[in-house]
Amino acid sequence: MRAILRFLTLVALVATPSISFAQVAELRLGEQVVFTRDSGGVRQRIPQTTLDGFVYFSESAGAWGFCYGEKYYGSCTAGLFLDFTSWFEVAVAGGAERFRGDDGRNQTMGRYALSALFFGESICPLELYYENGASGEYWHQGSIMCEPARGLSFGIIEQRQVGIGPALKLRPIRAIPIEVWGARVYDPELPPQFRWNWTAGIRLVFQREK
Repeated sequence: MRAILRFLTLVALVATPSISFAQVAELRLGEQVVFTRDSGGVRQRIPQTTLDGFVYFSESAGAWGFCYGEKYYGSCTAGLFLDFTSWFEVAVAGGAERFRGDDGRNQTMGRYALSALFFGESICPLELYYENGASGEYWHQGSIMCEPARGLSFGIIEQRQVGIGPALKLRPIRAIPIEVWGARVYDPELPPQFRWNWTAGIRLVFQREK
C-alpha cells in the first residue's frame, strides 16, 4: 500500500502538469475482490487494489504506470509507451515491489513490466500485461472486452492467481466515472475442487480527451 501512496504522490507532482498539454490522459483507481477457497475448502475474500494510468505527450507516445496492492504486498512500475500503428501499441516500465518475506521482514526488490495493446481503436481491444522482477514472482493479466454500446462491455479476462473466464462490465451512469464488473473464473493453479471462483470490482475512471 505504501507503494501505491508513493505513486499517487508521483501523479500529483509530475503527471498532472503534463496533462494540461496532453492529447489524452486517463487515471483509474480500482478495488477488486476474489471470492475463492483455501486448500482446506474455507471460503476466502481477497481484496486487491489497483491504480493505473497513462498520458500522451505526442500523437504516438506517452507515459504510463501501474500499481497493485494487497495484504503484505505492493508493487509499482512506470515507463513509456509507443503506438507503432493505429492497431498496435507496446509499453515498457520499471519499478519496485515490497513484500513480507519468510523471515517476517519487509523486503523491497526491483521489478519490470511489459504491456501490449492490439486493436485499441476497435470495439474489441486485446490487452496483455506481464510483470516480473528480482524476486522471480511473475504476474500477468489479459483481456479482450467488446463494447457494442457505450457503458456496456463483455468478454474474457485473465489474471494469474485469479483465473480466466467470461466477464461483464457496466458504467451505469455516463456522467459518473464509476465502472462495476464481475467475472466467473477458472484458476488451474488451485486444487481441482476449488478451481471455479468469482471475482468482482469497482473502478473510478478519470479521463481527459483532446
